[in-house]
Amino acid sequence: MDSVIGNLSPGLLAYCLAVVFIAGLIRGYCGFGFSALVVASLTLVLPPVEVIPFVLLLEIAASAGMLPAVWRSVDWRLIGWLFAGYAIGAPLGLYALVNVPEAIVRVTISLIILVISAALLRGMVFRAANHSGSIAATGVVAGAVNGVSAIGGLPVVLLMLANASSAAVTRASIVAFLLLGDIYATGFTYGSGLITPDVLVRFVVLLVPMFLGVLLGSRQFVRSNPDSFKALALWLLIGLASIGLLRVLLS
Repeated sequence: MDSVIGNLSPGLLAYCLAVVFIAGLIRGYCGFGFSALVVASLTLVLPPVEVIPFVLLLEIAASAGMLPAVWRSVDWRLIGWLFAGYAIGAPLGLYALVNVPEAIVRVTISLIILVISAALLRGMVFRAANHSGSIAATGVVAGAVNGVSAIGGLPVVLLMLANASSAAVTRASIVAFLLLGDIYATGFTYGSGLITPDVLVRFVVLLVPMFLGVLLGSRQFVRSNPDSFKALALWLLIGLASIGLLRVLLS
C-alpha cells in the first residue's frame, strides 16, 4: 500500500492514532505513562529511532497543555532536586547507551519498580523519599536510564508516589518534571539529526488524538476520588514494568 501521511500507510496511521489516543487518556488521568505505552506499542511496527523523536515532541505538547491547570499544585522544590540530578544523569546515559546492554538496564529498573510498587500497595512507607539526597539520586538514575531505554521517567514517578504528597500535588509534579526532562532530551535528539520532516508531520497529525485523550483523562481525574489515584498509578507502574520485562524476554 502506498504511503501517505508522514510516510505511514493508512493502516499503520490508524494504528498510531488509536495507540496515541489511549495513551493520552492515561496521561491525562495519571500524568505519566504516555511515552512508555506509545513506544512499547509503536516499536512493534516501526524502528525506535523513528518513534522516540515524535513521542518526545508529543510529551512536551501534552505537559505544556496540562501545566497551566496544575501549576499551583507543583512541588517546585522536589522538581528542582530531581532535575538537578537528571541533568547529571543524562550524559551518563549516553555513555551507558554504548557500554551497557539495554536489556540489563530494563530488567534491573523494571524489577526494582515491581518490588517497590508492590510494597507501596501493601502500605509500606519510604521516609527517605522526602530527603533531598534521595530525590537528586533518583533524578540521576532517571537521566541515565532514559539514555538507554524509554522507562527513565518511571523511577521518578515511583519516588513521587512514595512521597507523602496529595494526589493533586503528585500528578502536577509529574507533569512539570516530564516537561523539563523531555525538553532536555529533545535537545539531544535534535542535535543528533533525528528530528526529520516525517517526524514533524507525524507529530502534527498525532496531536489531535493525543490532546483529545488527555482532555478526557484530565476530566476523569477531576471527577474521581483522590484516594483511588495512588493505587491506580501504582498498578499502572506495575503494568509498564511488566511490559518492559516481557519485551526483554521476547526479544
